[in-house]
Amino acid sequence: MLPAEKDMVIMQHEVEYTHKERKIKLVSSMTLKGESRDFSAMSKTVGLPMGILARMVLNNKINIPTGVCIPNMPVVYRPVLTELKHHGISFREEVE
Repeated sequence: MLPAEKDMVIMQHEVEYTHKERKIKLVSSMTLKGESRDFSAMSKTVGLPMGILARMVLNNKINIPTGVCIPNMPVVYRPVLTELKHHGISFREEVE
């Protein structure tokens, strides 16, 4: 990126499922604009979640199982997503 350029991250998840014989579609979207080349949206969305999780583990704020884990455990992703909101990173959810 050139010094004056900024980036943007756009993410959208669409999940369709059936609940009590009713078809439901959940659309979860996030858009984040970078501030500058040094404070890019990509660096925030990649680096911040890992930094937040590492700090929480080191400060014993959360206890995760040992070994290699994927971040689909509520004990991992809920507190990280909550803190990411304070950094302007959050998802908007719509149910169709």
